[in-house]
Amino acid sequence: MDTAILKKGFQIVFLLSIDCKLVYAVTSASIERGTYCVEHTKGYKVFGLIDYASGRLFYRGQEGRLNSDRYAAFLEQVLRATRHHLIVIQDGARYHTSAAMNAFFKAHQQRLTVFQLPSYSPDFNPIEKLWKKIKQHGTHLHYFPTFESLKDKVEQTLLAFKNAPREILSLFVKMKATAAVA
Repeated sequence: MDTAILKKGFQIVFLLSIDCKLVYAVTSASIERGTYCVEHTKGYKVFGLIDYASGRLFYRGQEGRLNSDRYAAFLEQVLRATRHHLIVIQDGARYHTSAAMNAFFKAHQQRLTVFQLPSYSPDFNPIEKLWKKIKQHGTHLHYFPTFESLKDKVEQTLLAFKNAPREILSLFVKMKATAAVA
């Protein structure tokens, strides 16, 4: 990244969302030819941004679908918590690139500049590595008897990473090393 951009008072942030799912009920039913199972899943979704310079983590968890309205509300929350112009680097999810979000970005162009990552390029977004760590530390191979217990564990894990900016910054070092090899 160009350090001149950082010196001019810009914050470079990487954005992504995560979906933690829980199979909260499995039921069986008999039919003439045998038994089948029905799985019911419920997801806890999280928007997240990490600051390239400080390792600061911004996040917002929610139930329900991710969409442009919720994405805009998250970005407004981040804008209230920051002072500098944000350079947002994001993937091509529909709710990031919708007409509503284009209007939002235009309305906030004094504080936001957006760059799209190429399609299928998770290696260019260090927050992908953070989500992997959050799932490894928070949800992988854990039993959650209720949806609330899943939400609580995800929130605890996010808070632990929010309080560990050096660990988050280490993701950028790994990304730089990978990019230098390529």
